[in-house]
Amino acid sequence: MKSLYHNHYIDYIKDFFETFKYKYAVSNIETFDKDYSDNIPVCYILYKSNESQSNILNFEKECSVHLEKAKLFLSLISGQSPVEFFKVVKMNEKIMYKTELVQYNRLHRLWISLEEKLSFINNAEKIIDNQNFSLSLFHDANKETNHIYKCARYFMVLESITESNHESRKHVKSFFAKNNYSPTLNHNNSVRNYNLSNIDAVEIAGIMRAKLFHGATLKYDYFKRIISVQDYNYLISNPEELSKHMRDLCETAFYLKNNQNNENASR
Repeated sequence: MKSLYHNHYIDYIKDFFETFKYKYAVSNIETFDKDYSDNIPVCYILYKSNESQSNILNFEKECSVHLEKAKLFLSLISGQSPVEFFKVVKMNEKIMYKTELVQYNRLHRLWISLEEKLSFINNAEKIIDNQNFSLSLFHDANKETNHIYKCARYFMVLESITESNHESRKHVKSFFAKNNYSPTLNHNNSVRNYNLSNIDAVEIAGIMRAKLFHGATLKYDYFKRIISVQDYNYLISNPEELSKHMRDLCETAFYLKNNQNNENASR
């Protein structure tokens, strides 16, 4: 397919020139056009099943493993990180469409007050200076396109922020408890008509991290002590809900850790 975002990048360059009143010639745009002509290649991944499916969730679950393999194949032969941004499913003579957002459109901070938000922004430089490695892990996790892996990576960020080196899941949860923050996930999906209530996000992401890091394939048996099979199946089918929550927990942990460092420095 035609390369993606090519024209948008050129438009932003034009906007930059116009905003700052910089002059440019047609030859400049032609050069930019040439430079970006192959930027972000796009291809189809087609999956066909002979199995009869009446439920879109079951079909998504069936094909997801094969799609992930296809993306890994593309990564191997292209040296790039494939990112899916659109799905079309034809099932039982019906066609359904689904956007797969490359970036989250909105940030849902776990803190509430304006004072806390301003404090987080004003102290961002201190967070960068004092928690540089944790931020590097966070940066890498944000770029991960597989939401299951993203959850595991965000848990590693929490391990680093909280300086956990033993029983990390307990350590991370204790960190939030001491700061009067609840890391549990509560979520309502009105489209799918499904509610998640009091989900132990840290424990689940911690198990994901432990199992995936050691090469295991995730299965419900690893999680049955802490979550119902229905909630597990929902999270595996919609892992972006957990990864968004884990990202917010990381941001909150950065904020809380910075407050701790400031309090220790003032003593």
